[in-house]
Amino acid sequence: MKKSQLLLIACFLGFLLTGVFSGIASASMLQDNQSDVEYQEIHGMVPQVSTGFDATAGIRGTLDIPGEGLLMIPNSTNRTVMAFDPFSGDLVEEFFIPSDPDNLSTPIMMLWNHSQTSFLISDQLRKLVQQYDTEGNFEQTFAPAGGEDQDILHNIRGMYMQPDGTLLVTVAGGSNQNSVAMFDTEGEYLGNFIANNAGGLNGPWNIVYRSDFNDYLISANGSSGIHRYDADGNFIEMFATGISFPQQLVLLDNGNIMVTNFSSPSGVYEFDSEGNQLNYYSVVTGLRGVYELGNGNILVTNGSGVHEINRNNQLVETKATGSARHISHIMPPATGTSFIVTFSVTDDHGNDVDDATITFAGVTYDPGHYVFEDVEPGTHQYMVEHNCHVTAEGSVTVVNSHVLIDAELQGNPGDANGDGNVNVLDVIAMINYYVGVDTDLTCFNNADLNGDGVINILDIIGTVHIFEDDNDEEP
Repeated sequence: MKKSQLLLIACFLGFLLTGVFSGIASASMLQDNQSDVEYQEIHGMVPQVSTGFDATAGIRGTLDIPGEGLLMIPNSTNRTVMAFDPFSGDLVEEFFIPSDPDNLSTPIMMLWNHSQTSFLISDQLRKLVQQYDTEGNFEQTFAPAGGEDQDILHNIRGMYMQPDGTLLVTVAGGSNQNSVAMFDTEGEYLGNFIANNAGGLNGPWNIVYRSDFNDYLISANGSSGIHRYDADGNFIEMFATGISFPQQLVLLDNGNIMVTNFSSPSGVYEFDSEGNQLNYYSVVTGLRGVYELGNGNILVTNGSGVHEINRNNQLVETKATGSARHISHIMPPATGTSFIVTFSVTDDHGNDVDDATITFAGVTYDPGHYVFEDVEPGTHQYMVEHNCHVTAEGSVTVVNSHVLIDAELQGNPGDANGDGNVNVLDVIAMINYYVGVDTDLTCFNNADLNGDGVINILDIIGTVHIFEDDNDEEP
Protein backbone atom coordinates (compact mmCIF):
# COMPACT_ATOMS: atom_id res chain seq x y z
CA MET A 1 0.00 0.00 0.00
CA LYS A 2 1.36 3.42 -0.92
CA LYS A 3 2.42 5.85 1.80
CA SER A 4 -0.12 8.41 0.56
CA GLN A 5 -2.93 5.88 1.03
CA LEU A 6 -1.73 5.01 4.54
CA LEU A 7 -1.63 8.69 5.43
CA LEU A 8 -5.17 9.20 4.12
CA ILE A 9 -6.48 6.25 6.19
CA ALA A 10 -4.69 7.50 9.32
CA CYS A 11 -6.23 10.95 8.92
CA PHE A 12 -9.68 9.43 8.44
CA LEU A 13 -9.33 7.29 11.59
CA GLY A 14 -8.10 10.31 13.53
CA PHE A 15 -11.17 12.27 12.45
CA LEU A 16 -13.48 9.47 13.61
CA LEU A 17 -11.74 9.12 16.98
CA THR A 18 -11.90 12.86 17.54
CA GLY A 19 -15.65 12.77 17.01
CA VAL A 20 -16.07 9.83 19.37
CA PHE A 21 -14.07 11.39 22.19
CA SER A 22 -15.74 14.74 21.65
CA GLY A 23 -19.13 13.08 21.99
CA ILE A 24 -18.07 11.31 25.17
CA ALA A 25 -16.77 14.56 26.65
CA SER A 26 -19.95 16.43 25.71
CA ALA A 27 -22.13 13.75 27.27
CA SER A 28 -20.07 13.89 30.46
CA MET A 29 -20.41 17.65 30.60
CA LEU A 30 -24.17 17.47 30.15
CA GLN A 31 -24.46 14.90 32.94
CA ASP A 32 -22.38 17.10 35.25
CA ASN A 33 -23.88 20.50 34.37
CA GLN A 34 -24.06 21.71 37.98
CA SER A 35 -20.35 21.01 38.45
CA ASP A 36 -19.62 23.03 35.30
CA VAL A 37 -21.58 25.99 36.64
CA GLU A 38 -19.74 25.82 39.96
CA TYR A 39 -16.39 25.45 38.17
CA GLN A 40 -17.07 28.60 36.12
CA GLU A 41 -18.10 30.47 39.26
CA ILE A 42 -15.05 29.35 41.23
CA HIS A 43 -12.65 30.46 38.49
CA GLY A 44 -14.47 33.60 37.33
CA MET A 45 -15.38 32.27 33.89
CA VAL A 46 -18.31 34.22 32.45
CA PRO A 47 -20.51 32.01 30.22
CA GLN A 48 -21.00 33.26 26.68
CA VAL A 49 -24.23 35.19 26.17
CA SER A 50 -26.24 35.59 22.99
CA THR A 51 -27.42 39.14 23.60
CA GLY A 52 -25.13 40.68 21.02
CA PHE A 53 -23.74 43.07 23.61
CA ASP A 54 -21.67 45.91 22.21
CA ALA A 55 -18.71 46.25 24.56
CA THR A 56 -18.26 49.89 23.54
CA ALA A 57 -21.82 50.81 24.49
CA GLY A 58 -22.71 52.62 27.67
CA ILE A 59 -21.90 56.15 28.63
CA ARG A 60 -22.14 57.30 32.20
CA GLY A 61 -24.38 60.25 32.92
CA THR A 62 -23.23 63.09 35.11
CA LEU A 63 -23.62 61.69 38.60
CA ASP A 64 -22.36 62.71 42.00
CA ILE A 65 -22.64 60.32 44.91
CA PRO A 66 -25.48 61.62 47.14
CA GLY A 67 -25.29 61.93 50.91
CA GLU A 68 -26.90 58.54 51.47
CA GLY A 69 -24.39 56.92 49.12
CA LEU A 70 -24.89 54.42 46.32
CA LEU A 71 -24.80 50.63 46.07
CA MET A 72 -22.16 49.63 43.51
CA ILE A 73 -22.56 46.29 41.73
CA PRO A 74 -20.15 45.07 39.02
CA ASN A 75 -21.73 43.46 35.96
CA SER A 76 -19.32 40.92 34.50
CA THR A 77 -21.43 40.43 31.37
CA ASN A 78 -20.46 43.82 29.99
CA ARG A 79 -17.54 44.70 32.32
CA THR A 80 -19.26 47.66 33.96
CA VAL A 81 -20.29 48.80 37.43
CA MET A 82 -23.94 49.68 38.08
CA ALA A 83 -25.19 52.06 40.81
CA PHE A 84 -28.36 51.57 42.88
CA ASP A 85 -30.29 53.48 45.54
CA PRO A 86 -29.47 52.11 49.03
CA PHE A 87 -33.02 52.62 50.33
CA SER A 88 -35.22 51.38 47.46
CA GLY A 89 -32.72 49.33 45.47
CA ASP A 90 -33.73 51.12 42.26
CA LEU A 91 -31.19 51.41 39.44
CA VAL A 92 -29.69 54.91 39.44
CA GLU A 93 -26.91 54.58 36.84
CA GLU A 94 -26.30 51.59 34.58
CA PHE A 95 -22.78 52.66 33.61
CA PHE A 96 -21.26 54.24 36.72
CA ILE A 97 -18.06 52.60 35.51
CA PRO A 98 -18.53 52.31 31.72
CA SER A 99 -17.62 49.13 29.88
CA ASP A 100 -13.87 48.48 29.85
CA PRO A 101 -13.10 45.02 28.41
CA ASP A 102 -9.43 46.02 28.02
CA ASN A 103 -8.95 46.20 31.79
CA LEU A 104 -11.86 44.24 33.28
CA SER A 105 -12.83 40.64 32.72
CA THR A 106 -14.71 39.35 35.78
CA PRO A 107 -15.11 42.34 38.12
CA ILE A 108 -16.31 41.21 41.55
CA MET A 109 -16.32 44.14 43.99
CA MET A 110 -15.67 47.90 44.12
CA LEU A 111 -14.37 50.04 47.00
CA TRP A 112 -12.92 53.51 47.55
CA ASN A 113 -9.16 53.69 47.81
CA HIS A 114 -7.94 54.92 51.18
CA SER A 115 -7.81 58.59 50.18
CA GLN A 116 -11.25 58.35 48.49
CA THR A 117 -9.86 59.81 45.28
CA SER A 118 -10.21 56.67 43.15
CA PHE A 119 -12.16 53.43 43.02
CA LEU A 120 -10.62 49.96 43.36
CA ILE A 121 -12.17 46.97 41.55
CA SER A 122 -11.13 43.37 42.18
CA ASP A 123 -11.07 41.29 38.99
CA GLN A 124 -11.20 37.55 39.49
CA LEU A 125 -9.95 36.39 36.09
CA ARG A 126 -7.37 39.12 35.53
CA LYS A 127 -5.95 38.49 39.02
CA LEU A 128 -5.62 42.24 39.60
CA VAL A 129 -7.10 45.09 41.59
CA GLN A 130 -7.74 47.84 39.03
CA GLN A 131 -7.99 51.57 39.79
CA TYR A 132 -10.49 54.02 38.24
CA ASP A 133 -10.99 57.74 38.70
CA THR A 134 -14.26 59.23 39.95
CA GLU A 135 -15.44 59.78 36.36
CA GLY A 136 -15.12 56.06 35.61
CA ASN A 137 -11.86 56.19 33.61
CA PHE A 138 -9.16 53.54 34.05
CA GLU A 139 -6.10 54.91 35.82
CA GLN A 140 -3.78 52.01 36.56
CA THR A 141 -3.37 48.57 38.03
CA PHE A 142 -3.31 49.13 41.79
CA ALA A 143 -2.33 45.71 43.09
CA PRO A 144 -0.04 43.98 42.85
CA ALA A 145 2.11 47.07 42.24
CA GLY A 146 3.91 46.50 38.95
CA GLY A 147 1.23 44.28 37.43
CA GLU A 148 0.14 40.65 37.47
CA ASP A 149 1.99 38.37 39.85
CA GLN A 150 0.39 34.97 40.29
CA ASP A 151 2.64 34.24 43.24
CA ILE A 152 0.65 36.94 45.06
CA LEU A 153 -2.83 37.16 43.51
CA HIS A 154 -4.69 34.50 41.57
CA ASN A 155 -8.45 33.90 41.41
CA ILE A 156 -9.23 36.88 43.64
CA ARG A 157 -12.69 37.80 44.89
CA GLY A 158 -13.64 40.14 47.75
CA MET A 159 -11.83 43.06 49.38
CA TYR A 160 -11.87 45.01 52.65
CA MET A 161 -10.21 48.36 53.39
CA GLN A 162 -8.84 48.64 56.92
CA PRO A 163 -8.92 52.07 58.61
CA ASP A 164 -5.16 52.55 58.19
CA GLY A 165 -5.41 52.05 54.42
CA THR A 166 -4.30 48.41 54.32
CA LEU A 167 -6.26 46.61 51.60
CA LEU A 168 -7.23 42.98 52.23
CA VAL A 169 -7.91 40.74 49.21
CA THR A 170 -9.12 37.12 49.23
CA VAL A 171 -6.94 34.74 47.18
CA ALA A 172 -8.34 31.38 46.06
CA GLY A 173 -5.77 30.18 43.50
CA GLY A 174 -2.11 30.04 42.55
CA SER A 175 0.87 29.53 44.83
CA ASN A 176 -0.66 31.92 47.41
CA GLN A 177 -4.04 30.20 47.39
CA ASN A 178 -6.47 30.06 50.32
CA SER A 179 -5.20 33.21 51.97
CA VAL A 180 -6.01 36.89 52.48
CA ALA A 181 -3.30 39.15 51.06
CA MET A 182 -2.40 42.63 52.35
CA PHE A 183 -1.40 45.71 50.32
CA ASP A 184 -0.34 49.18 51.40
CA THR A 185 -1.81 52.44 50.04
CA GLU A 186 0.48 52.19 46.98
CA GLY A 187 -0.51 48.62 46.16
CA GLU A 188 2.72 47.07 47.45
CA TYR A 189 2.32 43.54 48.78
CA LEU A 190 2.80 43.36 52.57
CA GLY A 191 2.37 39.61 53.03
CA ASN A 192 -0.70 37.71 54.12
CA PHE A 193 -3.14 38.87 56.77
CA ILE A 194 -4.54 35.34 56.93
CA ALA A 195 -2.00 32.62 56.21
CA ASN A 196 -2.51 29.95 53.57
CA ASN A 197 -5.12 27.41 54.68
CA ALA A 198 -5.27 28.88 58.21
CA GLY A 199 -8.17 27.27 60.05
CA GLY A 200 -8.86 25.09 57.00
CA LEU A 201 -9.59 28.10 54.78
CA ASN A 202 -10.32 26.85 51.26
CA GLY A 203 -11.63 29.09 48.47
CA PRO A 204 -12.16 32.40 50.34
CA TRP A 205 -14.69 34.85 48.92
CA ASN A 206 -15.70 37.76 51.12
CA ILE A 207 -14.56 39.63 54.23
CA VAL A 208 -16.55 41.31 57.00
CA TYR A 209 -15.06 43.08 60.01
CA ARG A 210 -17.14 43.32 63.22
CA SER A 211 -16.07 46.15 65.50
CA ASP A 212 -18.21 44.81 68.38
CA PHE A 213 -16.16 41.60 68.41
CA ASN A 214 -12.95 42.96 66.85
CA ASP A 215 -12.95 39.97 64.52
CA TYR A 216 -13.12 39.07 60.83
CA LEU A 217 -15.53 36.69 59.14
CA ILE A 218 -14.43 35.06 55.86
CA SER A 219 -16.75 33.05 53.61
CA ALA A 220 -15.20 30.18 51.65
CA ASN A 221 -16.72 27.82 49.10
CA GLY A 222 -14.10 25.06 49.35
CA SER A 223 -14.54 24.73 53.10
CA SER A 224 -18.32 25.30 52.82
CA GLY A 225 -18.66 27.76 55.65
CA ILE A 226 -17.74 31.01 57.37
CA HIS A 227 -14.42 31.20 59.21
CA ARG A 228 -13.78 33.50 62.16
CA TYR A 229 -10.40 35.17 62.78
CA ASP A 230 -9.10 37.62 65.37
CA ALA A 231 -7.77 41.12 64.65
CA ASP A 232 -4.32 39.66 63.90
CA GLY A 233 -5.60 37.11 61.41
CA ASN A 234 -5.43 34.10 63.75
CA PHE A 235 -8.13 31.46 63.39
CA ILE A 236 -10.68 31.35 66.22
CA GLU A 237 -13.46 29.01 65.10
CA MET A 238 -15.98 28.24 62.40
CA PHE A 239 -18.77 30.80 62.64
CA ALA A 240 -21.09 28.71 60.43
CA THR A 241 -20.74 25.41 58.54
CA GLY A 242 -22.74 23.39 56.02
CA ILE A 243 -23.14 26.24 53.50
CA SER A 244 -22.14 24.61 50.22
CA PHE A 245 -20.94 27.70 48.31
CA PRO A 246 -21.06 30.88 50.42
CA GLN A 247 -20.16 34.16 48.72
CA GLN A 248 -20.92 37.66 50.02
CA LEU A 249 -21.33 38.42 53.71
CA VAL A 250 -23.02 41.53 55.08
CA LEU A 251 -23.19 42.81 58.65
CA LEU A 252 -26.65 44.17 59.55
CA ASP A 253 -27.26 47.08 61.91
CA ASN A 254 -28.66 44.71 64.54
CA GLY A 255 -25.49 42.60 64.50
CA ASN A 256 -26.92 39.76 62.41
CA ILE A 257 -24.98 38.34 59.48
CA MET A 258 -26.41 37.58 56.05
CA VAL A 259 -24.59 35.37 53.56
CA THR A 260 -25.49 34.21 50.07
CA ASN A 261 -25.19 30.60 48.97
CA PHE A 262 -24.53 30.09 45.27
CA SER A 263 -25.17 26.33 45.15
CA SER A 264 -28.02 24.15 46.31
CA PRO A 265 -29.71 24.83 48.62
CA SER A 266 -29.19 28.31 47.22
CA GLY A 267 -30.50 31.41 48.97
CA VAL A 268 -29.75 33.98 51.65
CA TYR A 269 -28.94 32.65 55.13
CA GLU A 270 -29.31 34.94 58.14
CA PHE A 271 -27.45 34.27 61.40
CA ASP A 272 -27.35 36.03 64.74
CA SER A 273 -24.05 37.39 66.00
CA GLU A 274 -23.14 34.01 67.53
CA GLY A 275 -23.70 32.02 64.32
CA ASN A 276 -27.17 30.64 65.04
CA GLN A 277 -29.30 30.46 61.90
CA LEU A 278 -32.41 32.65 62.06
CA ASN A 279 -33.80 32.84 58.54
CA TYR A 280 -33.43 31.48 55.02
CA TYR A 281 -34.70 33.16 51.83
CA SER A 282 -34.71 31.01 48.70
CA VAL A 283 -37.05 32.77 46.25
CA VAL A 284 -34.05 33.73 44.07
CA THR A 285 -31.23 31.21 43.55
CA GLY A 286 -27.65 31.10 42.30
CA LEU A 287 -26.88 34.00 44.62
CA ARG A 288 -23.72 36.06 44.83
CA GLY A 289 -24.27 39.47 46.45
CA VAL A 290 -26.55 40.64 49.27
CA TYR A 291 -27.45 43.91 51.00
CA GLU A 292 -30.24 44.91 53.40
CA LEU A 293 -32.04 47.92 51.91
CA GLY A 294 -33.20 50.91 53.90
CA ASN A 295 -36.83 49.91 53.19
CA GLY A 296 -36.30 46.63 55.07
CA ASN A 297 -36.17 44.40 51.98
CA ILE A 298 -33.10 42.56 50.69
CA LEU A 299 -31.20 43.21 47.47
CA VAL A 300 -29.55 40.11 45.96
CA THR A 301 -27.56 39.40 42.82
CA ASN A 302 -27.01 36.40 40.58
CA GLY A 303 -26.08 35.53 37.00
CA SER A 304 -29.32 36.96 35.64
CA GLY A 305 -29.36 40.32 37.43
CA VAL A 306 -30.18 42.33 40.55
CA HIS A 307 -33.34 41.46 42.48
CA GLU A 308 -35.29 42.87 45.44
CA ILE A 309 -36.85 40.27 47.74
CA ASN A 310 -38.75 40.67 51.00
CA ARG A 311 -38.61 38.83 54.29
CA ASN A 312 -41.71 36.85 53.36
CA ASN A 313 -39.47 35.11 50.78
CA GLN A 314 -41.17 36.82 47.84
CA LEU A 315 -39.62 38.42 44.78
CA VAL A 316 -40.55 42.11 44.79
CA GLU A 317 -38.88 43.21 41.59
CA THR A 318 -35.95 42.56 39.27
CA LYS A 319 -34.02 45.83 39.22
CA ALA A 320 -31.50 45.12 36.45
CA THR A 321 -30.25 42.31 34.22
CA GLY A 322 -26.72 41.03 33.70
CA SER A 323 -24.21 38.86 35.51
CA ALA A 324 -24.26 40.86 38.76
CA ARG A 325 -21.64 40.38 41.46
CA HIS A 326 -21.03 41.66 45.00
CA ILE A 327 -22.65 44.77 46.48
CA SER A 328 -20.71 47.57 48.17
CA HIS A 329 -22.18 50.69 49.78
CA ILE A 330 -20.11 53.64 48.59
CA MET A 331 -20.54 56.88 50.50
CA PRO A 332 -19.56 60.29 49.03
CA PRO A 333 -15.92 61.24 49.50
CA ALA A 334 -15.12 62.96 52.74
CA THR A 335 -13.75 66.49 52.69
CA GLY A 336 -11.29 67.82 55.25
CA THR A 337 -10.90 66.09 58.58
CA SER A 338 -14.56 65.99 59.63
CA PHE A 339 -17.38 63.93 58.23
CA ILE A 340 -21.14 63.69 57.81
CA VAL A 341 -23.34 61.19 59.66
CA THR A 342 -26.79 60.76 58.11
CA PHE A 343 -29.70 58.87 59.68
CA SER A 344 -32.42 57.06 57.75
CA VAL A 345 -35.25 56.37 60.23
CA THR A 346 -38.02 53.87 59.48
CA ASP A 347 -40.58 51.97 61.51
CA ASP A 348 -40.84 48.18 61.69
CA HIS A 349 -43.25 48.25 58.72
CA GLY A 350 -40.68 49.93 56.46
CA ASN A 351 -42.37 53.36 56.56
CA ASP A 352 -40.32 56.55 56.87
CA VAL A 353 -40.39 58.24 60.28
CA ASP A 354 -39.81 61.93 59.57
CA ASP A 355 -40.16 63.42 63.07
CA ALA A 356 -37.96 61.32 65.34
CA THR A 357 -35.74 63.09 67.86
CA ILE A 358 -32.06 62.19 67.73
CA THR A 359 -29.54 62.73 70.49
CA PHE A 360 -26.09 62.56 68.91
CA ALA A 361 -22.81 62.83 70.81
CA GLY A 362 -24.69 64.09 73.89
CA VAL A 363 -26.67 66.81 72.09
CA THR A 364 -30.45 66.51 71.50
CA TYR A 365 -31.62 68.00 68.22
CA ASP A 366 -35.03 69.11 66.90
CA PRO A 367 -37.39 66.41 65.55
CA GLY A 368 -36.53 65.51 61.98
CA HIS A 369 -32.89 66.62 62.21
CA TYR A 370 -31.17 63.63 60.60
CA VAL A 371 -27.95 65.01 59.08
CA PHE A 372 -24.99 65.77 61.35
CA GLU A 373 -22.08 67.60 59.80
CA ASP A 374 -18.55 68.29 61.00
CA VAL A 375 -18.39 65.01 62.91
CA GLU A 376 -14.87 64.28 64.11
CA PRO A 377 -13.33 60.81 63.76
CA GLY A 378 -14.05 58.57 66.73
CA THR A 379 -16.91 56.63 68.31
CA HIS A 380 -20.11 58.57 68.98
CA GLN A 381 -23.19 57.48 70.92
CA TYR A 382 -26.68 58.16 69.59
CA MET A 383 -30.30 57.72 70.64
CA VAL A 384 -33.36 57.84 68.35
CA GLU A 385 -36.68 58.61 70.06
CA HIS A 386 -40.26 58.78 68.84
CA ASN A 387 -43.40 58.78 70.93
CA CYS A 388 -44.93 55.83 69.06
CA HIS A 389 -41.84 53.64 69.14
CA VAL A 390 -39.31 52.04 71.43
CA THR A 391 -36.18 54.15 71.73
CA ALA A 392 -33.22 52.90 69.68
CA GLU A 393 -29.70 53.39 70.99
CA GLY A 394 -26.31 52.64 69.53
CA SER A 395 -22.88 53.93 68.57
CA VAL A 396 -21.15 54.76 65.32
CA THR A 397 -17.43 54.75 64.63
CA VAL A 398 -16.31 57.41 62.15
CA VAL A 399 -12.91 56.71 60.61
CA ASN A 400 -12.25 58.34 57.26
CA SER A 401 -15.59 58.52 55.47
CA HIS A 402 -19.16 59.72 55.78
CA VAL A 403 -21.58 57.31 57.45
CA LEU A 404 -25.21 56.37 56.84
CA ILE A 405 -27.11 54.82 59.76
CA ASP A 406 -30.31 52.88 59.05
CA ALA A 407 -32.29 53.16 62.30
CA GLU A 408 -35.37 50.93 62.48
CA LEU A 409 -37.75 51.82 65.31
CA GLN A 410 -39.87 49.09 66.82
CA GLY A 411 -43.47 49.80 67.76
CA ASN A 412 -44.85 49.54 71.29
CA PRO A 413 -47.98 47.37 70.94
CA GLY A 414 -50.94 48.74 72.85
CA ASP A 415 -49.46 52.22 73.43
CA ALA A 416 -52.16 54.00 71.42
CA ASN A 417 -51.60 57.45 72.93
CA GLY A 418 -47.80 57.38 72.68
CA ASP A 419 -46.97 58.11 76.31
CA GLY A 420 -44.63 55.11 76.58
CA ASN A 421 -46.98 53.06 78.75
CA VAL A 422 -49.82 50.62 78.07
CA ASN A 423 -52.72 51.22 80.44
CA VAL A 424 -56.40 52.09 80.67
CA LEU A 425 -55.80 55.44 78.96
CA ASP A 426 -54.86 53.60 75.78
CA VAL A 427 -58.03 51.52 75.98
CA ILE A 428 -60.12 54.68 76.37
CA ALA A 429 -58.38 56.26 73.37
CA MET A 430 -59.04 53.17 71.28
CA ILE A 431 -62.70 52.98 72.31
CA ASN A 432 -63.21 56.67 71.46
CA TYR A 433 -61.67 56.07 68.05
CA TYR A 434 -63.68 52.88 67.51
CA VAL A 435 -67.06 54.52 68.28
CA GLY A 436 -66.20 57.69 66.33
CA VAL A 437 -65.76 60.16 69.19
CA ASP A 438 -62.19 60.80 67.98
CA THR A 439 -61.14 60.63 64.34
CA ASP A 440 -57.44 60.13 64.94
CA LEU A 441 -55.14 58.00 67.06
CA THR A 442 -51.70 59.22 68.03
CA CYS A 443 -50.10 55.82 67.39
CA PHE A 444 -52.37 53.89 65.05
CA ASN A 445 -49.96 51.04 64.37
CA ASN A 446 -49.50 50.41 68.10
CA ALA A 447 -53.26 50.14 68.51
CA ASP A 448 -53.69 47.85 65.48
CA LEU A 449 -52.43 44.78 67.30
CA ASN A 450 -53.34 42.25 64.62
CA GLY A 451 -52.10 44.41 61.75
CA ASP A 452 -55.31 44.25 59.72
CA GLY A 453 -55.43 48.02 59.14
CA VAL A 454 -58.50 48.69 61.33
CA ILE A 455 -59.09 49.28 65.03
CA ASN A 456 -61.84 47.05 66.41
CA ILE A 457 -62.92 45.19 69.50
CA LEU A 458 -60.21 42.55 69.03
CA ASP A 459 -57.48 45.21 69.32
CA ILE A 460 -59.16 46.72 72.39
CA ILE A 461 -59.39 43.36 74.15
CA GLY A 462 -55.76 42.61 73.20
CA THR A 463 -54.61 45.89 74.75
CA VAL A 464 -56.48 45.11 77.96
CA HIS A 465 -54.64 41.80 78.13
CA ILE A 466 -51.29 43.55 77.64
CA PHE A 467 -51.61 45.90 80.59
CA GLU A 468 -53.26 43.20 82.73
CA ASP A 469 -50.23 40.94 82.06
CA ASP A 470 -47.87 43.82 82.88
CA ASN A 471 -49.68 44.44 86.16
CA ASP A 472 -49.54 40.74 87.03
CA GLU A 473 -45.75 40.78 86.58
CA GLU A 474 -45.25 43.67 89.00
CA PRO A 475 -44.16 42.54 92.53
